[in-house]
Amino acid sequence: MTTSNKIRKYHPDRAAHISHELIEKHRYKLGIYAQKLLFALAQNLDTTADLFPEWHINITDLFRYLNLSERNNDRYDIVRNAIREIGNNPIEYRISAKKWGAWWWLSRMQFDAENSNYVTIKFSDDARQFLLQLNQFATLETRYYIDLSSQYAMWLYTQFKNKYKMAGGVWEVSLDRLREITYTDQSPAYDPLRNKNANSNFLKYVIGIESVGRGSAKVWRERRDVNREGMEVPAGTLAEINLHTDLLVEALPLKTGRTYDRVRFTIRLKAGLYKSPKQIEAERESAVRRARVSGFHTISIAHAMEMAREAGMSVDAYLKLAGYTRHKNGKTAYKKI
Repeated sequence: MTTSNKIRKYHPDRAAHISHELIEKHRYKLGIYAQKLLFALAQNLDTTADLFPEWHINITDLFRYLNLSERNNDRYDIVRNAIREIGNNPIEYRISAKKWGAWWWLSRMQFDAENSNYVTIKFSDDARQFLLQLNQFATLETRYYIDLSSQYAMWLYTQFKNKYKMAGGVWEVSLDRLREITYTDQSPAYDPLRNKNANSNFLKYVIGIESVGRGSAKVWRERRDVNREGMEVPAGTLAEINLHTDLLVEALPLKTGRTYDRVRFTIRLKAGLYKSPKQIEAERESAVRRARVSGFHTISIAHAMEMAREAGMSVDAYLKLAGYTRHKNGKTAYKKI
């Protein structure tokens, strides 16, 4: 018998448990919103026989989870397109030319604002049976991936969390495998056979690292960009993961002969992040209280993101509680003193 269950309300401290097998062996090419939505659904996985036959999700909760404010006139289309993207991109694997397969995630999606504020999502029976068999989960907490803004960061963060648990924090992987994970294996810009600078481009623009210095003084670091104030700041995939998530990741390209062909990632967990609910709430209240009484008329969104992370909430929730309003330029927020 088919039953219907409402999704549990979004909470920044709830974790999505993503299978090691799903991360390691399968590919599912999803954009940033679709990936985050899939993780939200994963928060509600149940290992019983009646695994999510049909879900009804309040669309307001989806807007809040995806940080889509009422000022965003495209928010309904963003949610619809994210769900469609999950439905249109199967879980797939390829072991060899003679052994491959795929499962489609969804069998139904529906929303009618005139009759209900709930989105209906139903997983296919094939996906249901596949997901029931998965084990060895990596744990992803919403508050540590929700502010990631690039697909590369989402895909690699999932891999890093998995490798931290399964491989002890050191992951050596070929550039070819990384191109598969980031869906850049068909891009001419990152194909060594079509572009002599493919590997250096990939390291800089996909992984987000660059080399400085020469000879024995040469070192690798997070990519740097120049901001509007003319200052060099960390930018790119690795910088984003290190800023927003619970991980600190260093990357060192390695050579075979004279060619860089693999990367060794060293993955560490940031200290002091996993605290009791009382500690989290006390720090959240403290951060918001300091912002409310501060003399700052304007703050940068980057600074607000740092404060929001300290408070354990989204940047929009932090700005609202602290009395700030986003400026139209998208770079700063202001409040009346």
